[in-house]
Amino acid sequence: MVTVIVGVLGGLVIVGWGLLAWASDRRLLWYLAPLALAVVVLVGLGWVWWAVGAVLALALGTFGVLAYAGADEPALRTQDPKGAPSTRRWALAAAAPFRVAVAEPWDVTVHPILRRLYRARLYRRWGVTSRDELLMTLEQLWRSRHDDDGTDLLVRPGRGEVVRRLGEPEPALEPVPLTNGQRARVAGLVGAEPAEGGDAEAVEVVIGNYRLWELVPFLHLSLAGATVGWLSEPETDSLLAHAAVELQRRFGSWRELAQAFHAGYLLWRPTPDDDYDQRLRGALTILLSASDGPWQLVAWDMPIEPPVENSLPWSVPAE
Repeated sequence: MVTVIVGVLGGLVIVGWGLLAWASDRRLLWYLAPLALAVVVLVGLGWVWWAVGAVLALALGTFGVLAYAGADEPALRTQDPKGAPSTRRWALAAAAPFRVAVAEPWDVTVHPILRRLYRARLYRRWGVTSRDELLMTLEQLWRSRHDDDGTDLLVRPGRGEVVRRLGEPEPALEPVPLTNGQRARVAGLVGAEPAEGGDAEAVEVVIGNYRLWELVPFLHLSLAGATVGWLSEPETDSLLAHAAVELQRRFGSWRELAQAFHAGYLLWRPTPDDDYDQRLRGALTILLSASDGPWQLVAWDMPIEPPVENSLPWSVPAE
């Protein structure tokens, strides 16, 4: 009877832990998986009191991770701060906002222990549940870099608006008004101040090629696909190299890329109201200011090895 009761309680705790781990970005929850397995094994063996200990440890561990608000706050972590320059490392630096946002090492291509967490993220944020869907999403992001309905952004912090411009000498499109929250974020992004005695509303900053911000999530999705096992190492390296070459060709510095990323994300998610969006913006601040961060360790203009032509995996059949 006691074994049955412990088994039922253990099952409930495991289900609760599993749901929270799946719905949360707290990677520390997945490190509790061995405890969940221990509960099942100990109950199966009839070692009741050991099972009770494992159940309590799982429950308390889950509560502790959720209660500790700073567990996954943006943080700069690296596995190899003196890593040799390479195309892959450059691409990892470009994808760093997504890794720094959740305090994961920015210079690791694959996180095997976080495979389930990455599967959950892919489904929750992109609706991706298979290799085919991942490749379709990657292809859409890759091709969208040519859909420049607004090649440049004219940012007017004083007026609280941004304007998409088709490029010189094309005319500008209709201004997009900003909310108060967006207005403050844009002002902090461009850091534009009027000249002494100048008109604040006349200040205008150009963010070029802002649509290419989508290549940053393209890189992140490629790394996620490698982590969950849907992309082989050659496929991953090819995707990283294609995006790295394109970004380096179209921007002139990490700061320019950060501005395009921030502006693009701002318009894509005009009313960020979840913790992840807050952490992603915090990650950009860290990356631009940290002296030991990837955007200081990895030279923007380092030589990048061009990818093999026609090596993108769109036509590779699903396994």
